[in-house]
Amino acid sequence: EVLDFVGEPPHMYAQLLLHLWVETPPYAHKLVCVASLFRSRSVMLQVVVLVWAAAELWVGFISLFHQADAKKPRHRMEDTLRQMVRTGQLSLDGKKLSLTSDEVPRLQQEVAKQYGRMGGRPLKPMSERRGIMGGHRSNRRQGHEKPRQFELTVSMKHRICQQIYATHEQHPAEVDMLKAFARKNKMRLDKVQDIWANRATWASMESKEHGNQKHGDHTEKKKERAHGHQVLQRHLAWQYELLLHEHMQELTELLEDEKSKDMSTHERQQHENKLKKAEKQVESMSADTKVMHRRAQTLAKWLGAETRVPNLVNQISEVEMQVRAELTWQHHDWRIHKVASADHEFDMQFFARPREITPDIRKACVLGFSDQVPLWLRCGSHREVFASWELAGLKRRKQHPHISDPHQTADEQQDVPAAEDQHEKQPHEHEDLRFLSGLNRDPQHEKQPDEPEDPQHPGDEWQLAMPDEGHGKSHLTTRRQEKADRMRVTFEAMQLVTGFFDPESAPSGHVMKGLLIVPGQHGRLDNIDEHGRWKEDEVFFYMGQERRRIKGESCGRCLISWRKLRDEMPHVFRHFTVMSQPASNSDGIILPWVIKNQANQFPVSVWMRDAYGPAFAADTTKTLFMSHQVQSSIMPKMTSAMQLTDTDFSHAFKAAVRRSIDEQSMRQAARRNEEDGHHEQQFPKMGLKEMALAIDAAMEHMIQMNEKSEWVLGGLRRNGFLAMRPDEKGMMKKC
Repeated sequence: EVLDFVGEPPHMYAQLLLHLWVETPPYAHKLVCVASLFRSRSVMLQVVVLVWAAAELWVGFISLFHQADAKKPRHRMEDTLRQMVRTGQLSLDGKKLSLTSDEVPRLQQEVAKQYGRMGGRPLKPMSERRGIMGGHRSNRRQGHEKPRQFELTVSMKHRICQQIYATHEQHPAEVDMLKAFARKNKMRLDKVQDIWANRATWASMESKEHGNQKHGDHTEKKKERAHGHQVLQRHLAWQYELLLHEHMQELTELLEDEKSKDMSTHERQQHENKLKKAEKQVESMSADTKVMHRRAQTLAKWLGAETRVPNLVNQISEVEMQVRAELTWQHHDWRIHKVASADHEFDMQFFARPREITPDIRKACVLGFSDQVPLWLRCGSHREVFASWELAGLKRRKQHPHISDPHQTADEQQDVPAAEDQHEKQPHEHEDLRFLSGLNRDPQHEKQPDEPEDPQHPGDEWQLAMPDEGHGKSHLTTRRQEKADRMRVTFEAMQLVTGFFDPESAPSGHVMKGLLIVPGQHGRLDNIDEHGRWKEDEVFFYMGQERRRIKGESCGRCLISWRKLRDEMPHVFRHFTVMSQPASNSDGIILPWVIKNQANQFPVSVWMRDAYGPAFAADTTKTLFMSHQVQSSIMPKMTSAMQLTDTDFSHAFKAAVRRSIDEQSMRQAARRNEEDGHHEQQFPKMGLKEMALAIDAAMEHMIQMNEKSEWVLGGLRRNGFLAMRPDEKGMMKKC
């Protein structure tokens, strides 16, 4: 039939071939048909047969590949198990099963026992398996399970690179060095090569402390810091104890579960040992606080944390501190921009005489920073030298000879000889109580008051009362002058930056003349002349009453001690001036006086102060307006972190004051002992002279420090107040 079609059109051959291909089911018949058609002498028929044969082979190969990839090994194993169950080759306990996700793992074990495993890793116990193979309903990783792929930390990779480099002398070739290291540590060579190729990256990340979990997981501590909470060592121990309780509960449920019956004896023993160890740790931590403290120290070390005393204690969280710091910088930069850009509306609002402010005066504008430093001034150091016999009583308290031991029994007290009870010694006869009488007497001769002194042995019979070295002190005590002077004053420090508004000049930092506020009625020493009269008129309100001071009138006893000291030692007041206030603090009367003094030196200024009450008083606002001073404020609770006085001045200044007071005390003691012949004990006194000398020396020290290290500019740069600088048009640009 096929040969009869020879000579027909090509589409007839195609129809015939399609009919035979579809209607001939056995694959062998199709091949015979193709071979017979191919033997035809028609070229067209041969081409059609080849095309159809190639298409059929391609479709066949594609179907085989899809069947091979359609199912994963686990699915193919499940199909095999189901087929074995249907044919009766496999049953569980003689029962025909309907396979579910819970029964498949058990059947797999039966298959492995009956037919053996065809290689691969041995099966793990049920408790250690994951997903469906472990009896779970899903293959999703549980919360307590670790990921199967373990990524090395940056610190570990950096340490591996260091260990590889340590063997470079033994292996001159780099390939041999990497192969030897991989062979020694049982690591894959490609993994070692990848780590070694990126060694520069690991070193840089390690140095910048950006390693992957290098210093432990600090996520929880960051959350606590964000909420403004404290994180103490005992908190770590408490959290660890809670985790132990959760772990104990999980182990208990695992051991009591029905599935635990399938556990091996070794596996069950391991879980029981873990449970006992956790219970022992919880019991020891609850019984002894020292154990909990040691455990907390170990936990902090594991986390890479350190236990330190904070340098700054604040009442706001770190996020609030960051927001307030940014607001402070924005407010300060906005004030500088408005002053430098000659904004007409701004000048009319903050300057009483805006027409007087020329471009040259704007370039001469200065930046000022001031804050108060509380001082407690007293003579003497907090540390003194004590002898070894004085310290002996702290370690071992000795009993006095004539005082009975309070722990002594009644029978032991009765054994005391009666002669000692009948004979009562006088105080001067008791050898151990000579320091009470203050003298040693000669029993053969007692000097009379009118008896002349022996010129050859002066003072032999009367000696200085000395403490007994035989008895140590139970408490370290010392002697101070009764009602010793201890003065509480306030020192307002001021720092200045010049050349900041002039783009052609470089800024420079200066330590300005400070202000000492002492107790007393309101007054300022600069307004009193050497004759005790007022230099200028002053009018202010205090306690609801108007206080008026007229030029030329007597000032009474206002600052009289400081006036005498100024007449006696005028050089002491070169670095500070003195004002008085009843509480020795800056208030709404002192601050306007300070602003007026600053206006006499600087025609235009931008001054930063704390956000405290006197800075926003009505008199202060008027004084700022008349003095052409623009005030910028630090946000509340941010003074200790951003104010230059607190960050760079206060600590060094107080240390210099204490050092100067101690030096004065030593000089006074040496001079008085030389005059008195080393017989009379003298106490150093804290007076106005000592206070003024100490503050003057401390201010001189801070000025010299600024000349050497420029701490004013350095501190302001670190605190963020010099990051932006105005150009010629007043636009703020980064420095």
